[in-house]
Amino acid sequence: MNQNLKVSGIVIFGVLISIALPRIIIYTTTNTLEAKQEVKTVNNESSQIQKSETAIVMNEKEQVPLTEIKKETVAEETSTKVEEKKEEKVETVSEEKIEETVVQTPEPVKSYGEMTTEELINAIASGTYKLEYSSPYNTGANKLTKSKGVVYYNEHKETYYSQRVLPGTSLNIPGRHVADDGTVRDKDGYICVAASTSYLAKGSIVKTSLGPAKVYDSGCASGTIDIYTNW
Repeated sequence: MNQNLKVSGIVIFGVLISIALPRIIIYTTTNTLEAKQEVKTVNNESSQIQKSETAIVMNEKEQVPLTEIKKETVAEETSTKVEEKKEEKVETVSEEKIEETVVQTPEPVKSYGEMTTEELINAIASGTYKLEYSSPYNTGANKLTKSKGVVYYNEHKETYYSQRVLPGTSLNIPGRHVADDGTVRDKDGYICVAASTSYLAKGSIVKTSLGPAKVYDSGCASGTIDIYTNW
């Protein structure tokens, strides 16, 4: 009987072991896997923290965010382009000024003796030759004087007649006055002269040895200019 009880006890123990052992193995395996998973998670988090800290350290060392670098690069390129445009504009303006200077350079002004009557008229009209109200004209010529009485100039003969002998009150001379050289002039500074109407019409402008003149009178020979004076 005791022998049977021992056998029965062994059998029961074996049955209990067979039931409990798989559960123990499953529990142990589950705990081991969970532990490994927790270790892996902790390692991943630790790795991420280390990467973040490394990035922060690198960023602190560089101290230049990428966006700031881009801004500085764009600013430098823009500044360079602006400077290039300014230089091009300065060069263009300089070239334009040079061209304007060349275009606006006046032709050499001829002297009174070098000009033809037509050139003298154009020069007076444009203002390049100034009429004198009373000052003597610098003609550079062999001028008519009271003592000479007659000179030949600009393909005509010059004589004079004095208002002291012929007052010429009927002559229509606006601004009539006596200039410093003794010639009678009008308001503009033209010397008053007489000429044959077949040679020069009244109001004509003519070159004389004493300066620019205008015809206000007639009654002399053709080809002769009679200069009105106060001599």
